[in-house]
Amino acid sequence: MSGDKGKYQGMYCCTVPMAGVRMLTFPDGTQSGVVGLEEIFADMHRAGRVKTPETGEAMVEMLATRNYIVPSARSKYASLLLEEYDKYVQMMEKGPSATGARKPDVDRVERKRGLLSKLLKAK
Repeated sequence: MSGDKGKYQGMYCCTVPMAGVRMLTFPDGTQSGVVGLEEIFADMHRAGRVKTPETGEAMVEMLATRNYIVPSARSKYASLLLEEYDKYVQMMEKGPSATGARKPDVDRVERKRGLLSKLLKAK
């Protein structure tokens, strides 16, 4: 077992990280895994949305279509999503080298969205 020390590093409590799932960490330390956040950020950025309370509320509404959000936590989600969106916008404007982060592949997201749309129409 001592040889497995780093084997589980970066894992979440019950499963390995999955593509498309992003962990949000709230100020009180609680975490929530959400699906589709990068697509929402890409859509908002493409639409020229800026960091406002209305943008936060819109992102919560969009996120709630694919994730359960407890009604009493919606304002906390809106605040956290605005912070994360601000980081996303800065990364998109400065590029990955300035932030040390990897720039999201928006084209890949669009291709996936188009493929999913075609698959759903075929059924």
